[in-house]
Parts: sequence; structure tokens; C-alpha cells
Amino acid sequence: MFYDNLLYLQSFIIKDITIWENFIKFLIDNKDYYYKYDKEENLIFKNLFKQLNKYKNNFDFKSFINNLVLLYNNTLVKPYETGIVPNENLILWLLNNLISYLIELKLEEDLYQKIYKGIPFLDENVKEEIKRKVFNKFSPIKIEIKNNNCIAYNLKYNLFLNKTENIDELVRWLIPNDDNEVSRILRFDYLLNDIKNQNITISSPKNFEDPNENLYNSEDKIYIVCFSRTIDENNAYAWWKIYGKFQNDRFENIKIRINFNKRNLIKNLLKDKNSDYIYYFGDIDYSMPKDNNKANTEIKDFFYKSYAFKFEDEFRVLIKCKNSNDKNIIYNNKNEPHLLKLPVNINLYRSIKVNKNSFNPYKHLKINTKTKIKDILIAYQKRYIRKNKKHIKNFCNKFITVIRRYVNVYKNKKEK
Repeated sequence: MFYDNLLYLQSFIIKDITIWENFIKFLIDNKDYYYKYDKEENLIFKNLFKQLNKYKNNFDFKSFINNLVLLYNNTLVKPYETGIVPNENLILWLLNNLISYLIELKLEEDLYQKIYKGIPFLDENVKEEIKRKVFNKFSPIKIEIKNNNCIAYNLKYNLFLNKTENIDELVRWLIPNDDNEVSRILRFDYLLNDIKNQNITISSPKNFEDPNENLYNSEDKIYIVCFSRTIDENNAYAWWKIYGKFQNDRFENIKIRINFNKRNLIKNLLKDKNSDYIYYFGDIDYSMPKDNNKANTEIKDFFYKSYAFKFEDEFRVLIKCKNSNDKNIIYNNKNEPHLLKLPVNINLYRSIKVNKNSFNPYKHLKINTKTKIKDILIAYQKRYIRKNKKHIKNFCNKFITVIRRYVNVYKNKKEK
């Protein structure tokens, strides 16, 4: 759509939102008159949104987004004919770009909810962008390691998403916000063992109580660890009631809740780029019918639950082992795959702290018990994390000594 005076139009939209409303009404009724000029439209809307970023408090974003949603829902994708892109498709392309610009403005979350929930046929890529950048979530993905590359696919549709050798780059794309955290409830002695052994223990679904999950074919060696996006007191009663039970106050029975930085967690799980594993990550979709009694038959089934479990706000990690003789697999007394001890960088546990949300508030643990747990955790962190750093330092010193020895030998030979 060509405009003779771009800045004139921009200033009008900012000062008078009815210009935008009339533009939307016109396009709804006259889609055949829409003509796309990339250069002009990009100039208009990029400059417009730069200006709007300065006037966030004065601009009527609510009305702007309401009209955007109205046009989107009145425009259907059409098939190409004789190589010509239909005007409707061009309009949707424009609106998708506008939504991407809006995401970067970091507005109130309820405005993005209007777009996400108000447009039934919103472009899948735009939906994912809103989930990742605004809601701090992402749909389940599969990551395979090939030729040192991490290749990411959408799990539901098996569509290619990303390919890179750089794990940091992949994790930043997947989790744009660095302050994104998840929590996990586990027995305190299990946590200490993981710190000591520099791994994270992941369970076979055979150990789960949910019959939909524990009936999965055990020959397909998969292991799952569950986290929650809840890191405060929200839904605390339900969480601790189901997952925080322990018989007495003995240290081997006590369960605590710990928080992980989501980026660091995924980065550490991928660190070895082990091609014997297929990695699956994602937030649970709670759209499964409540009366669903079917056993999980596909890996993607593990990322769907009934709405009744929505309080969990779960983020799930699933690892599939392609090598049945993997040395990290632990078998039970029936010779069935039981646990996976996945190696991680010890620094994953460096930032873990015990706070008021770490303990079951309905168990009324004694103050000195909580203090002792806190002290033991700090002692383990100091002992094993520092030990690891010391080991690296000793290795480097030995390496330098060997290099110097060879240099001296070379010099002596040359002098002779």
C-alpha cells in the first residue's frame, strides 16, 4: 500500500486512533484494493512502532489490538492461483509482522492474551513467538544431535525449527528471557547424591503413578524429569500434598524444593551433545479430555495432560536412549530400566539455595532441621564444586608443565 507522506500518516495514527480503525474497516470490506509495497510498509510500521515505544502511556494499544484482531479474524488464507499471492495472504503477512513489532514493545500481558486467545487461526510461528517471549513457555520440541549440530523440531508436527552447533545460541532462541526459572521437589539425599556425582537423576515412566504414563512400552528406553514453572507459594498445598509426602523428619526422607534457571538447565542437559540421546523439552499442554484413559503410545503423549492438573504448570524434560547398553542407565531388581544418571556440569547446582519456599509448609519441620539442611547443602556445594574447579586447575598446571618440558627438550636438541 503506497503512501506519499509516511511521517504524516504515522503522526496521525499516534494522535488519532480512528485513522487506524478506518483503515481496518476499509480492508475488511475492500480486500481486493490492498496492494503490498514492502519498502513503504516496513518504513511506516517500523518507524511507527519506534515512535509508539516512546509514547506507551499515551497511545491506545487496547483499541489498536482490538482492531488488529478484528481484521485478522475477517481474513482467511487463500490458495495461490497462477503464481499470484492473494491479497488476503498479504494482509495476514502484514498483521503477523505488526504482532512481532508489538511483542518487542513489552506491553501488559493481557494485551498479548487478546491476540493469542482472540485469534483462533493465528499463525503458528507467531503463537510460538508470543509463548516464548511473553509467556515464558514453549511448545514441546525434539532435539537430535547430528554431526555436532543440535537440530530442533516441533514435536507435534515434526517440523524443522532450528539448526546450530552453538548450544548457547539455541537456548537463547528457545528461552529469550534469562530470568526464567523452574522448580523441582525431590528427596534431599537424592539431591546430595546428584551434586556429589555431577549428574541429574531422571526416572523411567514405569515409576510414575499415572497409569497413562507407566504403561508405556519399557523397551523404548525413555526417562522423564518434571519441573514446575511455579517458584513461589502459588498452589503450594496441591504441590506438596501430591509430591512432597515423606514419612518422618529423618534426613533421608525429607523432600525439598529447589529452583533452576531454565536456560542453564537445558544448556547443561545438552552440553555433551550425545548423539545416543534424543532430547525432548516443553511445557505441558492441559487440553487432554479429563476422561481420557488411554495409555501413552507416542512420546508426544507425555506432553499432554488433563485440565485437572493445570495447577502443576509443568515443564517436562524427556530423554530417549538409543543405546540399550548406555552405562548411565540404572536397572531395578527385575532387570528393567529404572533410572538414568545423566551427567551435567557441576555448576548447574552452584546457584541452588534453600529459602522459605524450599520446605513443605504443612509438615511443620523444626527450625534446627531446616537450618541443618541448609548448612549441609552449602557444605556439599563448597566441597564438590570447589573440588571440581581445583581439579581443573591442577590439570591445567600439569599440562603447562608437560609443554614446558617438551619445549626445553626441543631447545636443548637445537643447541646441540
